[in-house]
Amino acid sequence: MKNRFISIIVYIIAQFIYLSTTKKYYYLNELPKNNFILTFWHGSLLFQPYFFHTLNIKKKLFGMISRSKDGQIIANIYSYMGAYSLRGSSSKGASSVLRASLRALKNGHCIAYTPDGPRGPIFSIANGLYALSHKTNTNILVSTVVPTRYWRLKSWDQFIIPKPFSDIQIYFETLDITNMNKDDANSLIREKMSKYAI
Repeated sequence: MKNRFISIIVYIIAQFIYLSTTKKYYYLNELPKNNFILTFWHGSLLFQPYFFHTLNIKKKLFGMISRSKDGQIIANIYSYMGAYSLRGSSSKGASSVLRASLRALKNGHCIAYTPDGPRGPIFSIANGLYALSHKTNTNILVSTVVPTRYWRLKSWDQFIIPKPFSDIQIYFETLDITNMNKDDANSLIREKMSKYAI
């Protein structure tokens, strides 16, 4: 009950901030024609379901979210924003959430994935992203969020909260790593995710 109350309060604040900001979208190349893995750093996960919905893709978005108490709050907020949750992490439920993610992708849905989550280290690339892309032959869509004014929390992921009435630039770039080896793919992913990151 406490987590639900906190989730509602945080969502109301986030909704106010989102509606007060001006968004500008940049598509660095062609968007995926089919479903994809929406990829972003853990510190920029706020508003990602909304950015996904602007793409007007008639697919569901499933976020891979940890089973922690903080994860439950994120899952609640994502549900208010129109996304679904697959609960699990590297320490709890890793195999089950991976299987669920594979099923979702094979069923034509999209997955939201933070390669440095849920516990870091920051800006690292976990091998799960490569595995999901290769096993399902699915492209990656990198989403980079750049607000002009923001708060940066003193958390491990340096979580970013755009300030009300600021401008937000959102960069989308499609990556096809299906024919690459793991090391080269992870290097490319890190390069593209870091290109505009703040």
